[in-house]
Amino acid sequence: GAFFTVIGSMISAAIYQLIGGLLGGRGNFTAMFSAFAAFTAPISIVSAISSSIPYVNLCVGPVLGIYALILSVIAVQAVNRFGIGKALLTVLLPTLLVFSCICLAFLGLGASLFPLLGDPANWENLLTPVP
Repeated sequence: GAFFTVIGSMISAAIYQLIGGLLGGRGNFTAMFSAFAAFTAPISIVSAISSSIPYVNLCVGPVLGIYALILSVIAVQAVNRFGIGKALLTVLLPTLLVFSCICLAFLGLGASLFPLLGDPANWENLLTPVP
């Protein structure tokens, strides 16, 4: 788990620094990774402990996620030395892009399956067995 946490932090720091640089940030990857490592390690430990206790992660998980999001915005803001708006955009843009791609994939899948399913009025015939 620790290995994947480090790799995930490196990838996140690289993506956020790339977007931050495109928005005019003046930071670098080393500073971004250090800022992410400073809060990712304790959050990972608390998450690992809370997930081992039944039902505790249901309560603690969302709070840790929101806390990590807030700390990510603060880290991006501090490292790149720009305002809260650009920091929020830097942190939320990758999530919005991935969500948009997933939605487009489902839309494409639905559009490709629609001709196979035919007219919705005939869907009842699809479910009835043919003797």
